[in-house]
Amino acid sequence: MIKKSINRWAYGSDVSMEECVRIAGRYGFDGVELNLEEKGDFSLDTTEKECSAIGDIFRKHRLEISSLCSLLFWKHPITSGETDIRDAGIRVIRKMVDFASILGVENILVVPGMVHADPPLDFGNKPIKYSEAYERALQYIGELADYAKPKGVVIGLENVFYNKFLITQMEYKRFFEDLSKENVKLYFDVGNTMLCGFPEDWIEYLGEYICSIHLKDFDKNINTLYGWKNIFQGHIDWANVARALKRIGYDGYLVGEPSLTPFLFQQEELIKTTASAIDRVREMIDGA
Repeated sequence: MIKKSINRWAYGSDVSMEECVRIAGRYGFDGVELNLEEKGDFSLDTTEKECSAIGDIFRKHRLEISSLCSLLFWKHPITSGETDIRDAGIRVIRKMVDFASILGVENILVVPGMVHADPPLDFGNKPIKYSEAYERALQYIGELADYAKPKGVVIGLENVFYNKFLITQMEYKRFFEDLSKENVKLYFDVGNTMLCGFPEDWIEYLGEYICSIHLKDFDKNINTLYGWKNIFQGHIDWANVARALKRIGYDGYLVGEPSLTPFLFQQEELIKTTASAIDRVREMIDGA
């Protein structure tokens, strides 16, 4: 059965973990995707004891942690030519694996690297050659996969067009084949395909690798990262997406990753709207 989740970023920074979980339950979510931050209640500074307490909160409210995510990959890309930046990125992923193991989370979202990121995710890292990014990603993701495997954690690589790396589905297919690690999958982002293809093509071509899915829409009239929109508010043909998911027999999480823009001061309305939209997508899949 397909479950629905929402990324914690939808709540804003001033909502406690317990309140976040409580609101998610109110709108019928099965889980919440947590983001590892530099500081905060789920961060690089979080202890194992504090991490276990987060798991207790979710169990109390009978919700799951669907997956772990982070924005730190853009600050510390593992494909960087600078050792200190690269090593910091590796530490982030190892921390995510450790926390996933403690929390009983199967999938973590990992950005596989970059040639260079577009604003607003450009943290000043120097551009590198695509070939260098590819070889470093193969090496370090392979090593991290070996670290994650005995802990029962799957590394889900997110497709991110604005990093200028692994842009098409055929590039991803080659990467998975070159890597050949059974616990490295695709964390598929529907909206992130729209500048370089159509999501339904990605789903059918890479269906065997998909471990989890981010749902958001995209406005092609903007044609940058700022084209990120909420579900049904952009140019994605969701009927085609639903049919493709039905064809591959997808039964994992659909994770809402909504844009905050229309709801800057009404976070709960955003969560309610996202819940309704995911329910509609699930209905479309069932009826496809």
